[in-house]
Order: sequence, then C-alpha cells, then structure tokens
Amino acid sequence: MAEERQHDKRVCIYPSYLDSKKSVSEGRRVAAAIAVERPIAPEIHDCCEHLKLASGIENKAYSRDYWVRGRVRVQLLKDDGTPANPEIPNRRVLLRRIAELLPKHPNRSERAQALRAAQQKAAAKQAAAAAPTASTKPSKKDKKAKKGR
Repeated sequence: MAEERQHDKRVCIYPSYLDSKKSVSEGRRVAAAIAVERPIAPEIHDCCEHLKLASGIENKAYSRDYWVRGRVRVQLLKDDGTPANPEIPNRRVLLRRIAELLPKHPNRSERAQALRAAQQKAAAKQAAAAAPTASTKPSKKDKKAKKGR
C-alpha cells in the first residue's frame, strides 16, 4: 500500500560548519584555526571530489544561518557500511580534511583578492568622507565671537 521511503544516509555539510567568522553556537564545527572565511558550497563539493567521495550540492539553507544557501551531501559510507575512502572513517575527520583543502582551492584566492579590493575601496571612500574640509571663510558664529558680543 504505502511506499516506504529509503532514508538518505549521506552526511550534510553546510558552509557554516567551516566558517572562521562563526562561533560554535552559530554552527562552526571545526577549530577556528583551521576554518576559512566565508566558504561556499561549490568549494566544499570540489574538496569532496578531490577526496574521491561522491557528493552533490543541494539548494538548502542552514537553520542557524539561513541567508547562506547551499549544502553538500557526501556519501561517507558504502551500502555495506564500510568507509568509501578508508582515510576518512567519520564526519569529524571529513570536516577537518575539507578545512585543510579549502584554503588551497583555486577559486578561493580569486575571491579573497576581490574581497580585499572591495574592502580597500570602501575604506578609502569612508576616509575621504570623514576627512574634515578646511573652510577659509569664517562662519557667522566666528564673526560674532570676534566682535565680542
């Protein structure tokens, strides 16, 4: 009658798990020292492919950080329960290995350069707006003060 649905046994990895700017209560699951700033799902997917693990990207959001879209589903175990990659027996080791690979991702260096350029541009614009403009003309208050009133 009713069809039984097979439970998806792949593990989920959200970018927040590996984000150095997040706290543990905000969802980070690796040490801040090995985490990277603003990882994205395609980079995580590429790292999983590099580790020879079957993975796929889904358009889902993490409940603690719902503005960042994307999650990666990784086939960590084979159907018989043995690890797909013997070097990665569990989720914690997988997260550490991905965190080690993310800084070396080719897309990450391009994004970092673009981010730094945008930050420098914004800082220069803010500094220009904050700089006081010297006026040679005295204001009305200055004139009144000079007259001694």
